[in-house]
Amino acid sequence: MECKIKNNMELLFSLPDCDYCDDPFFMDAFNLFEKQRCIDADSHRIDSPKSNAGQLSDGLLQISFFITCSYTAVTILSASMAAFAFTKIQFPYGNTVFKLYLASMMIPTQVTMIPLFVIMNNLGLINTYPSVILPSLFRAFAVFMLVQQMRGIPNDYIEAAELDGAGLFRIYRTVVLPLSGSAIATLTITTFMESWNDYLWPLLMLNDKNKMTLTLALNSLNGQYGTEYNILMAGSLLSMIPIVVIYALAQKYFKEGLMAGGVKG
Repeated sequence: MECKIKNNMELLFSLPDCDYCDDPFFMDAFNLFEKQRCIDADSHRIDSPKSNAGQLSDGLLQISFFITCSYTAVTILSASMAAFAFTKIQFPYGNTVFKLYLASMMIPTQVTMIPLFVIMNNLGLINTYPSVILPSLFRAFAVFMLVQQMRGIPNDYIEAAELDGAGLFRIYRTVVLPLSGSAIATLTITTFMESWNDYLWPLLMLNDKNKMTLTLALNSLNGQYGTEYNILMAGSLLSMIPIVVIYALAQKYFKEGLMAGGVKG
């Protein structure tokens, strides 16, 4: 966009009785005003929602699905292994370690973001997908939820499997996991929803528009000078579909998981 400073100056000097037009201070102020108008006009053009919408990656859904599914899988795997160790494996100070693990739930997520950011930066993982996925290795609530479920599994099943020659991993895979299906399904749904809607942590880790998730992309549609609500609403509706589908497919297990803690005997 070209600025018509010269023409504006000629128009100004053509005004009658313009005694202050030769003042250097006035000239500098006028030129600064014109340059600022040009900058604002260019900013309006660059920051428009339509421009941002055109710069978004075509693989937003694929990226979001990859990050969310990876985050969920890592959470289920790590939390179920930790819960199995806390409930079915006897080791020194196991109960103390579990209590310290639960105590970490009292630490706000915002407090741990700076140390996590420093760790990811030292590992060279900034602006990569693993930086968004790796924090799912440590989720105290997920471990606590599965511990409550696995404590209800009779140890007779574990002993019977040991008599048949099964090792720890086989017992974990063929005995404990199937009997914890309802809790795992519930945890899968809640973790999927949390990761799919997560905004702050991906915002800190991903600064490349070609790697952003759908949540970050929707936020970028809010321009400084306006918002394309039709595109924003369409994207929001699109982002709701996976969560609705996941819940519809797993609602049976979700209800069983919620009822498991309230029914005894």
